[in-house]
Amino acid sequence: MATTSLKVKKDDQVFNIQFFTMPNEKGLIIDLGVYDNDWKLIRTLGKSFETKTEEEYHKQLRFESDQRGELEKSMCTNPEWNPNYFETVKDETI
Repeated sequence: MATTSLKVKKDDQVFNIQFFTMPNEKGLIIDLGVYDNDWKLIRTLGKSFETKTEEEYHKQLRFESDQRGELEKSMCTNPEWNPNYFETVKDETI
């Protein structure tokens, strides 16, 4: 199970959203939820299904949300799937 977390601004409000994925034999089950400022679940928005691998799904979601400035990297699992992850690790070890 992997998680991607976003802070989305809409109509002068900020929403914390998390995408949880659970792989199965046919693809991914995706749970979408809205969270408060402490990242406690407020409500579940729904479920969907995706045929991509878990890694492909989260890498694409993170790339697109990072481009919009919405990705909350510190609240995501599997940080190696974050955009520029390897460049960041390399810079930190220098």
